[in-house]
Amino acid sequence: MRILILAFFSLVFVRLASAQLPAAFAAKLDRMQLELIEPLDGDYQQKRAFENTVQRFDYRVRSKYDDLDVRFLLLPYDERRPRTTMPHIETGRIVMNLAVNEDEEVVAQRELSKEVLAQTGADWGMEFYLRPKRAFTENFVFTRVVSLHREGRGTVLQFVLFNDPGNRALDRTFDWLRFLDEPVSAPVEPE
Repeated sequence: MRILILAFFSLVFVRLASAQLPAAFAAKLDRMQLELIEPLDGDYQQKRAFENTVQRFDYRVRSKYDDLDVRFLLLPYDERRPRTTMPHIETGRIVMNLAVNEDEEVVAQRELSKEVLAQTGADWGMEFYLRPKRAFTENFVFTRVVSLHREGRGTVLQFVLFNDPGNRALDRTFDWLRFLDEPVSAPVEPE
């Protein structure tokens, strides 16, 4: 019984925490029928999506406790823009632009498992590890990029910036995004 009560209140707090999403980001989430579930632990706080010369992003949260900076870029499906139907090409372009251009650097990539795709409601997904260009990172050494795509909805990229490759909080960021089967309106912050 205690577990049920805790689960209920956790869901309520997650919804309340999501209530302050910026209007433009919430509108994109709604359009793509995508759910963002931010963690309650780890002291994540919304940060300004600053302008940089490397890669734009729509939303950003940071945790000093987990030592992570998590950013999101939403690319809704648009039949007039063919690249929104080819996530592998657009994601590859973004990753290659984000990575440092040094001879010794490597970009590691892997296709996401069927289990992760099912959990996130995605049709396609890739994960990349790289050293990002300095203009994108502020104070982080590494970036993990997760790209998820659902046909007719679009592609979401999650950029997780970190310093310690052994950081266990990295594993918990996979649970933050999920394409919904049924449309749900995202809470919107008044402008």
